[in-house]
Amino acid sequence: MKKVRKIEFISVCILIISLLFIFSCDRPGDDIKIPTGVPPTVEYLVEQGWEAYEAGDYSDAKSQFVTAINRDVFYKEAYLGLGWSMNRLSDYSNAIPKYDLLLTLVDETDTELEILSYAGKALSYAGLNSDSLSCLQSELYLDIADQGFVFTHDSRVTTDKIKILLLNGYWNYQKYYGVQNTIIDRFESDWFTNLVASDDNLSEMTDISAIITVEIEIDTNVTPHDTTIVSAKIEIDDSYNLMEIGQVNDDITANSYPVKRFVHGRNVIYINTDEMDDISMLLDDLTQAVNVDFINAQDYGKYLNTLMNKMQSLY
Repeated sequence: MKKVRKIEFISVCILIISLLFIFSCDRPGDDIKIPTGVPPTVEYLVEQGWEAYEAGDYSDAKSQFVTAINRDVFYKEAYLGLGWSMNRLSDYSNAIPKYDLLLTLVDETDTELEILSYAGKALSYAGLNSDSLSCLQSELYLDIADQGFVFTHDSRVTTDKIKILLLNGYWNYQKYYGVQNTIIDRFESDWFTNLVASDDNLSEMTDISAIITVEIEIDTNVTPHDTTIVSAKIEIDDSYNLMEIGQVNDDITANSYPVKRFVHGRNVIYINTDEMDDISMLLDDLTQAVNVDFINAQDYGKYLNTLMNKMQSLY
């Protein structure tokens, strides 16, 4: 009997020692920290994202903003932060859809988010060498942003910098009329007017007779036939390098024709028929006689040098 109890006592001791050994050893998963407490709020994640962004850690900022969006897909500022983080990581093509999505969420109270979305898209398109699209976004930004606007989380983003971006964009894709108008409208400079008065290369406003040539398309599948104006344009003497268009009008009927666009430095003017109340006169006579007021450069190359010097003075 005593022997049996002794064996039982020894077995218990061995079991206790074995258990102590097992619990004292490292086991898979012992190093995993199980989170405790309340999960971080979306507001906290966005705040952490901006802190990382301002510190230049754009990868961490991106991660924080992504986590915030996963918590709340309608949290607007998270999309702004994600777009700007991607911008700074040169991931321009993926940043643009984030701004687009944000622009679908904003309302009339979200002016700053709208402004910064346009600025972000302008920089993204510039990074992708899509200068025409970059200029479009810059124009949208400048239409609503104050002159003194500065991005709270990135002092590099200002109205002055977007103006320069716009100038560079127009210059890069050779829309020199856009450069000229940006200087006049966005920098509030009367440079061009003064240039006309002081530079022999540019004429005063000139008035000549010209012809509007209308191209039409007729749909014979309907009755009566449907006639559509494909284009209405004026080609003046090719010795003129157009810098500015004043008015296009008809002295006999006193009709005025809105200008859609013209080829800067060339001699072609396009009429905006969509803005005309009555296009019957163009359909009745496909070669309409008009007077054209314009400013002309004798030497277009000289004008471009003058324009470039003016641009550089604004940097």
